[in-house]
Amino acid sequence: MLGVVDASLATEIANCYPGVMTPRVVDEGGESNERRILRVAGQALRVAASAHGEQELIAGVCQLMEDGAGYELAWVGLARDDAERSVEAVPVVRRHADYVYSLRLSWAESPAGQGPTGRAIRGGRPMVLNDLNEDPAYQPWLQLAQSHGFRASAAFPITDAGRVIAALNLYSGQADAFDEAELRLLEDVAAALSLGITRARQTEARERSNQALRMAHDQLEAVYNAVPDMVFVHGGDGRVLQVNAATEQGFGRSEHQMRTGPPEQLMGEGHSFEEAVAHVRRAMEQGSDDFMWVGRKADGTTFPCEVRLRRVPGERHSVEEPHVVGCARDLTELTRLQDALVQMQRFESLAVLAGGIAHDFNNLLANILGNVDLARAQAELGQAPGELLDRAKEATLQARTLARRLLGFTRGGSGRRTRFDLGELLSEVAELVFADEERSPQIERPEHAVEIDGDREQLLQVVGNLLRSALEASPEGGVVSAILRRGEAGEVTLEVRDDGPAIDPSVAPHIFDPFFRTQTRGSGLGLSSAFGVARRLGGKLELIEGKGGATFRLTLPAADELEQAAAAPAPPLPSPSRRTAVVMDDQEGLRRLFARMLEQVGFEVVTASDGDEAIACCRRALEAGEPCCLALLDLTVPNGRGGHEILCELRELDATLVTVAATGYAGSDARAADFDGFLPKPFSLADLKSEIARLLPEHA
Repeated sequence: MLGVVDASLATEIANCYPGVMTPRVVDEGGESNERRILRVAGQALRVAASAHGEQELIAGVCQLMEDGAGYELAWVGLARDDAERSVEAVPVVRRHADYVYSLRLSWAESPAGQGPTGRAIRGGRPMVLNDLNEDPAYQPWLQLAQSHGFRASAAFPITDAGRVIAALNLYSGQADAFDEAELRLLEDVAAALSLGITRARQTEARERSNQALRMAHDQLEAVYNAVPDMVFVHGGDGRVLQVNAATEQGFGRSEHQMRTGPPEQLMGEGHSFEEAVAHVRRAMEQGSDDFMWVGRKADGTTFPCEVRLRRVPGERHSVEEPHVVGCARDLTELTRLQDALVQMQRFESLAVLAGGIAHDFNNLLANILGNVDLARAQAELGQAPGELLDRAKEATLQARTLARRLLGFTRGGSGRRTRFDLGELLSEVAELVFADEERSPQIERPEHAVEIDGDREQLLQVVGNLLRSALEASPEGGVVSAILRRGEAGEVTLEVRDDGPAIDPSVAPHIFDPFFRTQTRGSGLGLSSAFGVARRLGGKLELIEGKGGATFRLTLPAADELEQAAAAPAPPLPSPSRRTAVVMDDQEGLRRLFARMLEQVGFEVVTASDGDEAIACCRRALEAGEPCCLALLDLTVPNGRGGHEILCELRELDATLVTVAATGYAGSDARAADFDGFLPKPFSLADLKSEIARLLPEHA
């Protein structure tokens, strides 16, 4: 037992049991039994006041009963709440221990519970046998008692909080040893012992509670400083009262510095102490507040963190008391890992893209190379190679289409923006996609034109890809719908839906990746190129999640309501007699090819490998009196000036010179808009003739 009996117990016993302090019978000729018991009771008070724990208290009182009061044996039996309701001796017995520990007593109504001890506990009152030989109920223990010289026995109940918990048992070697006066004093001693045990148990319970609190505090302190998250406590005014070790490490400041320094030293740009106080007050009022924050370390560096504040239960009477406990998690490493994951996903997408490009272009190049070799062989045999060359050309045009899709996906396409009605385009594309189908799409569109500014050719492909994807995903006889709306925020939305199976959540994040296929058909570039076109036009393409089927929503900015600006005046046309053209390209093979194509049309051609050489050619032709009428210029020249860089100088040199931009890069249409014409590489002889006929009709 760990409790300590309070020193005030003696006073409390004396106040509760004054008989212990006042003798009832005094024998002038010597010490009476009552005087003797009274003296022992006083000594028992001192034992109760100084004893450390319940066992020491019981041992001290029993020793006084034996040595001071003259009883043969004194022991205390505890009432157990087991099935037998047994009585267990407190292990402090000094005399006749073999007798006490051999007893099998109970406080039940069984034969083992009919002795003084059992009846005192069960009845809650003293039980006295002044002659053991005369009580038939004592027969089970009589022989053993006689062997130890016992003639009389008394048991006094001991209580704790009104409940009998034990009995004080006294034995005498003489019959009629317990008279009424002595019994009254012994009852008071037993009552004082009860109070002492109660106080001892209360003290013990309090000590256990305090020890549990200390242990819980130590454990909490260990956890508090072991958790990797930053934990801190705020007072009612929002200031920091306490922080854990992770907070000190995270901010690079001690708890004292954080408590006494300006609060702003812990905050990143854009945060203020007033904002922090607002969060603390919200947590105090609502019980919690979660938010994102930027902390500042002692070296000035900042870090993002996730903060959770929780109100401390209970009433508070001062702002210096803990009001809110907070937990902050540094997201620096998480952000780095997320960036690394995004980068890894990009690399994975690039790997898929590269593999898809290599696969599709190798197939097309095999077609081209095989047909060209066969055409050469037939020409050497004198046979017409026209059919084989047509097949090679067809494969080349397919390669051009694939390249333009890729360029459109990556950087911007090759066409020019025009103003047109998206509703008419939708109907036109739907008719083409469903031409061989027995079903037709359900189309909803406004009565009035829905005009947008964009590359009509690319949007034809975008809408076609969306409708074709929905058609392939929907089951036989399924419904494909296309809904065109004009939004309130100056935007146009087109939703294309199918009633096929829902898209797997694991597939959805990759649905716009190039060469990612959910079907065995198609190139895998339809949705990715559509995504790129929508983004370049200032819009977006997104997958709308649903229980079944798939819905793709294309959002584009609507065309301005104002009339389109009047076209800039066309430059003066060169004289029909001028037939000289300059070709500028950094690739020698392309310079020769374009020169031969222009010569086929009827031009005399001079070539240049970069912009400065092209300007020199035009200047020499102008000084010779035979100025160039056409300039076919590559927009991008590595380590040199391209067509866009020299355009102004050429026009200053000769305002009548017609300029045509030619490039194999995507995203060049914005720069090409400054030219008179535009030819995306690769282009055919027919494309070249068509552009010349548009720009120089007199030379067509």
